[in-house]
Amino acid sequence: GLIDPSLSENLVGSWDFTGDFTDSSGNGNDGTDHGTINGATDRKGNANDAASFNGSNSYVSTTNQITNPQVYTMSVWFNTTSTSGGALMGFADGQTGASPSNDDRLIYMTASGQLYFGVYNGSTYVANSSGSYNDGNWHMATAVISGSGMVLYVDGVQVGTNANTTSQSYNGYWRIGQDLITGWPSAPASHNYFSGTLDDVKVYSVAL
Repeated sequence: GLIDPSLSENLVGSWDFTGDFTDSSGNGNDGTDHGTINGATDRKGNANDAASFNGSNSYVSTTNQITNPQVYTMSVWFNTTSTSGGALMGFADGQTGASPSNDDRLIYMTASGQLYFGVYNGSTYVANSSGSYNDGNWHMATAVISGSGMVLYVDGVQVGTNANTTSQSYNGYWRIGQDLITGWPSAPASHNYFSGTLDDVKVYSVAL
């Protein structure tokens, strides 16, 4: 649940936001920034080693199309006091645009600060926290799906599960700071962009 940032085996992409949006995994899945994203201080106190998203038009999407991930681990550090909610990260069939045709593999926040891990498999399936995390402190959200089901961790502690084992089948792009979450369980209405600071976003091709 609490992933070592130095873990490099089975990495699909690693976006560290150390001044740019490149993929430090060596796989070439560099990010492209959209809207206004500013450098921010990370959880260790390092200036410009995290990224601040404005909640209205800012997000990062991967440049390369990625083939239908089914077993994977998603991880993101975040810090926010927002009461609007929004998508911390997700997967969509469109590289750009606010309304992709297909999107799931989501980590999103409700307006009251709960976290949800959501996938689509004929209908929406979610694992979610009962606690809120829009408290102005750094937290790490980790979402895992495999043949054992879905698990959501926050700060290394399991906070939600779901028995579903499958995500929607399509090729697409990882998005950070925005995805289409309108209509998902408990998602804020018409607020898909995340307002807050994100850092050390990672996707692995295995269940960690």
